[in-house]
Amino acid sequence: MLGILCLLSAIISNSVLFTHSSFAVDPTLTASLDKENLDFDFSGSDLINEVSLSKLSKLSVKTNARAGYTVTLSASSDETDLKNTNTALSIKISSIASADTSLSANTWGYQTDTGTNYNAIPKLSEPKTIAQTNQKSESQATHLLHLAVKVGENLMPGTYKNSLVYSVIANPYELAAHLVNGLDFNTMVKSVSSGGTNIKQFARSATPPAAGVDVREVSNPDKSDCDIKIWYQADTFTLYYYTEADKIYFHEDSSRAFKNLSGLQVLNLNDFDASYTKIMTEMFSGLEKVYNIDTSGLNAKSVTNMAGIFGYNARTSHISFNGFNTENVTDMSRMFEGCTDLTSVDFSNINTKNVTTMRYMFRRATKLGAIILEKFDTSNVVDMYGMFSNMTALHQIVGLKNFNTEKVENMDGMFWNCNSLGTLDLSSFRTPKLKIMRSMFYGMSGLMSINLSTFDTSNVTNMSSLFEGGSRLTELDLSSFRTENVETMERMFALMPAIQVIHIDNFKTPKLTNVTELFSRFDPGVAMGATGSDQLERIYCNEDFDVSNITPQGGARIFAGRRKVRDHVGPQMLTFKDKTWLRIGERSSRRGAFTKP
Repeated sequence: MLGILCLLSAIISNSVLFTHSSFAVDPTLTASLDKENLDFDFSGSDLINEVSLSKLSKLSVKTNARAGYTVTLSASSDETDLKNTNTALSIKISSIASADTSLSANTWGYQTDTGTNYNAIPKLSEPKTIAQTNQKSESQATHLLHLAVKVGENLMPGTYKNSLVYSVIANPYELAAHLVNGLDFNTMVKSVSSGGTNIKQFARSATPPAAGVDVREVSNPDKSDCDIKIWYQADTFTLYYYTEADKIYFHEDSSRAFKNLSGLQVLNLNDFDASYTKIMTEMFSGLEKVYNIDTSGLNAKSVTNMAGIFGYNARTSHISFNGFNTENVTDMSRMFEGCTDLTSVDFSNINTKNVTTMRYMFRRATKLGAIILEKFDTSNVVDMYGMFSNMTALHQIVGLKNFNTEKVENMDGMFWNCNSLGTLDLSSFRTPKLKIMRSMFYGMSGLMSINLSTFDTSNVTNMSSLFEGGSRLTELDLSSFRTENVETMERMFALMPAIQVIHIDNFKTPKLTNVTELFSRFDPGVAMGATGSDQLERIYCNEDFDVSNITPQGGARIFAGRRKVRDHVGPQMLTFKDKTWLRIGERSSRRGAFTKP
């Protein structure tokens, strides 16, 4: 009995869509098959038994194209059947019509290495993708194709033939250039422009730099398709950059990239993308003449550190977070420090759920009168040191009631010199881990009322200068404070000329070592005998202070300038009294500074 021979030949076509003389590495692509021909040899008994045979084809691909490649399969024409080489015979082995788990008699199809079904053979005009990658690979990849033929008893003996085309194409992509790290970029900018302070604008050039111009190359050669060249043109005060790339990506560490380009007036970031950038520490800081930084197209979706990013931009009046995804940011310290012309910040797009430090976040933003922080999630913040310090125009903070302060350990100087705040309600604060309150409300000369009723101070060790300079406060209720771990209260209530009543009902001081000028009315820089307002009459406390650990140096001038404080007996001059007077005065033979509530 005569047999059947099915012959398949394979054709490979491959192409790289991008080649360019300025590529750091020219893209290459190679592809090969382990066999160019596959023979399926069937005997007569195979026809009777409707036998199917499968052969494996291995395609190997290697490319350095950044966007990977795509492999497609088709017949060499729109004829997808295996046709008898005897043209007088019209009988054929047909491609299956659609995907199926098995083949019927006198059909053929293919399986990929990732699939289980048999698939129809595609027409040349309708090739089918059988493999795809999206990034370059340093190693060779292998793709397997299982070709299967099933015969039937009504098939005429002979040779049946067709050809398959494998097309391997490098995926298209935008030409990209990646900058060097921020510090190196900053160094090269300053080296090409005599220090960077004369640069007024940063602009893209449509043409390469002229021959003989002092140029710096600022691209990362390991990642870039194209060079990025920068140069300074003194007659226009312009730092130009030129690249043939469609997109310029900031480095993962772009800290200090534009720092202290103090003459810069215009910063156009439209060609730049920060989607890979994680560290933006001081990236745009010290831009003393930039009024606005448009970050709307920056696409900063991976950033984790924004410490000092806009710090000391003295002319910037408004900042928004368009173009930033801040959900991974842990450090927002010093973000707006020294932004002395800043009058508004749009936090509508901010996400602070992972932030651990807001130290000095708004420090010295001296024109910012009101801030809306309702979007702030502070549940992971540990450090609020100086967060609002020296915001001398600040009169309103919207959203403080939403602050979660349960992990905060440091509130040192948090509201230092916020002398325009008239009221401060912190009754929503829960502070079980708080350790440092030094100078938290120092210099708040406009403050007339404060609510600290829910503060947990059981772990606090430092309360020095806590309310110093609160010159308009007339009464303080600290009856909720627990002070068992406090070591220093130096100048805690100093320079409070209007204060009349202080409630320290539950203060206990077993670890207290320093009470220097605790209730002093005098500024250390003013002569001791200077006259001034003295309104303090009552200090309420349930028990005497434990003064056993207070050192001689730590007990100086405790009551300096206080002449009206009353105990249970009456008013008294305390100016020169020592630490032993930190007690309840019950009778004429045992006077003290405290009155039992």
